[in-house]
Amino acid sequence: MANWSGVQFDDSSNERISRVADTERNLRLEALLGVEIEIAGIKLRQITGYDILEFEYAENKLLMGGKPDESDFCHFLWTLRHKSEKKNQKKIFKIVFQQMESVSFLEKVYSLIDFTFHDLPASGKKEQKSYEANPKVWMMGIIDIIAHEYGWTYDEIMNTPFERILQLYQYILKRLIGDKYNIRNPLTQKASMAELAKQQNG
Repeated sequence: MANWSGVQFDDSSNERISRVADTERNLRLEALLGVEIEIAGIKLRQITGYDILEFEYAENKLLMGGKPDESDFCHFLWTLRHKSEKKNQKKIFKIVFQQMESVSFLEKVYSLIDFTFHDLPASGKKEQKSYEANPKVWMMGIIDIIAHEYGWTYDEIMNTPFERILQLYQYILKRLIGDKYNIRNPLTQKASMAELAKQQNG
């Protein structure tokens, strides 16, 4: 988290920042526990490295950028259906077509994607939205460092939910780089910046 020690927030600001920090911790904990995800009544599993590469190969616009259509959402949800999900392909596709005008549905899909990449360290360049991330640019570096540090096989890494991989990746970087590397807490940092802006604007 960024160093906010020089900033004095009032109690209400601290409470709002604390609530966001709690949400961020809970989201990470859910990723580690493998808490089941549900969108529009469809049970989903977490996104793995293999899924990301499959979405790239299929040029799914939900992750690769551009304006996604119904086929991108159908492909996304069908690929990520949980093993306990009993709905067949036809039923899932029907739900997608019914939900395409639902703001809540769209927000939940994009939130799932965004949090998958939540712990992806900033590149130092202009930060991309997570659903515009290009796996071929950075994924092999992550695979390499996880394999080197833990001795995991390629399949073990690629079958592990990517949220967990990125949490581990951040801690590896922290250990290797030391105090110069700060583990990102983007939700909390964004909330702190918003409170600071409120304070400065009176």
